[in-house]
Amino acid sequence: MDVMYSPTFPDSPGFYREWLDACKGGPPATCDFVTYSGALAETVLLGNVAYRAGGFAWDAENLKAEGNERAEALLRSEYRAGWQGEG
Repeated sequence: MDVMYSPTFPDSPGFYREWLDACKGGPPATCDFVTYSGALAETVLLGNVAYRAGGFAWDAENLKAEGNERAEALLRSEYRAGWQGEG
């Protein structure tokens, strides 16, 4: 059976041009952090934590590793006084 491939994205004018156009109010870039890149980065980083900590259940709503204290320690940092972020 022959399967025809149909690209889902139009040709890119180039990463930097696409990104700058999106910053200036143009169409969203294909590397859009909110709809694509953010979830991909989270998945890859959590995979690295799972590899180092031996696996865990991920509570995405509360952003916590369940059942693995080592994983939770890799996900949280203690900051020196004056360097904490809000929230």
